[in-house]
Amino acid sequence: MKAKSLWALIAAKHGVCIHAYADDLQTYISSAASDQNTTTSRLLTVVSDIDRWMSSNQLKLNAGKTEVTWLGTRQQLTKLNMSQLQIKNQVIMPLDKLRDLGVIIDSKLTMESHTASVALAASTNFANFGVSSVRLQLMPDVHSSLPLWLIEWTTATRCCMARLLQSHVGYRWF
Repeated sequence: MKAKSLWALIAAKHGVCIHAYADDLQTYISSAASDQNTTTSRLLTVVSDIDRWMSSNQLKLNAGKTEVTWLGTRQQLTKLNMSQLQIKNQVIMPLDKLRDLGVIIDSKLTMESHTASVALAASTNFANFGVSSVRLQLMPDVHSSLPLWLIEWTTATRCCMARLLQSHVGYRWF
């Protein structure tokens, strides 16, 4: 049986969404906060079915790399009991944030961690710019819906980058 059709069968059997990548499998279940116990049981049953299929096909589910998070509003997340899950012999604690295809997703879906990570990477790459002539077009003002700490951090980073670039010979401001 092809893996793609297997994932579709397991997803239909348990009422979940499954996304399969080359060496990664992600399972998504949507539920109300009040259904946490039922949702957790469904998730563990799905993982058990996947593990059973993998074992029968001489593959191994790496429970040590398994990550779990609950997504929702702050109000919904306070209704949850963030207890650990047992998958095979591994204890899995729900995470506040995790990385999915390079994007840092936090449980409240604020994107603050991802935005800070991207800004830090950009400023680090900018600081490593060791050329004598640089054309710099400053970013437009940060959108007002971003958190104040991020606006202040971005402004400070832009000032640092401008000072760094001014120290280079042949610096031109455009």
